[in-house]
Amino acid sequence: IGLNKEIQNAEFGIASLFSSLGKTDMTTALSAARDQIKGLRADAAAGVGEMKDYTQGFQLILGPSASAGATRDRIRALNRLALAGGFALRGQEGMRLAPMDIVQMLGEGSSTETQIGNQALQNIGVGKKKFNAMSQSDRFEALMKGFGTFKAAADAMGQTWDARSSTFVDNVKNMV
Repeated sequence: IGLNKEIQNAEFGIASLFSSLGKTDMTTALSAARDQIKGLRADAAAGVGEMKDYTQGFQLILGPSASAGATRDRIRALNRLALAGGFALRGQEGMRLAPMDIVQMLGEGSSTETQIGNQALQNIGVGKKKFNAMSQSDRFEALMKGFGTFKAAADAMGQTWDARSSTFVDNVKNMV
């Protein structure tokens, strides 16, 4: 039926990114991607949104975050926190925007267009000028810390009806 198609597409998409970023063969990259998919499933089960939100966010921020020297697990952690922060600030739209803010902020820096990321930085007292003067790896750490201020919200959101119903949908997809 193809209900599990998005998981398979995400596995191969992430494996392709791992292969190109890490200069590894596709078999090794696919194994690493499957490990991350397991983690993303757990993140989706504990948070708001569906699995596709977590895989799409991860795929989007992977390249810039890896360039900043972040490990795959730290990238997944930032993704989880950013999706929770985005949802807390702007609902479903925020979940889509937060990973885009991370990409822009790691590359070009903070701007008036990165509103969700700017709020995360404001939560830890870091302004645009200070953030933009940081190295890429320091920017990643600042984003981790800033989006980390949404951890309590992320934990609470995991108990909502929206979170539980999206987890149910993901589990049905995994059965087929």
